[in-house]
Amino acid sequence: MWADWDDEPSVIYHRPSGKTHFVNASTAFLLEQFFEGSATLGSATRALAEALGRAADEDLRHDVAGTLFRLEELGLIERA
Repeated sequence: MWADWDDEPSVIYHRPSGKTHFVNASTAFLLEQFFEGSATLGSATRALAEALGRAADEDLRHDVAGTLFRLEELGLIERA
């Protein structure tokens, strides 16, 4: 279950774990990329860069990789 409020963090309730997570706008954007289809690290980095109006450089790729790793640890996404 997922809820968004304008300027507030997104709230995600993960039924299998029974835990609620608060995520920032960038993390919510990345989750949407994976929920909409089979995203990859590269495609997610490019989409976030475009949404933020910045370059899809190595720093952003590193940040996205760290976020995706954490989301995987929490059970919110799975590797294909």
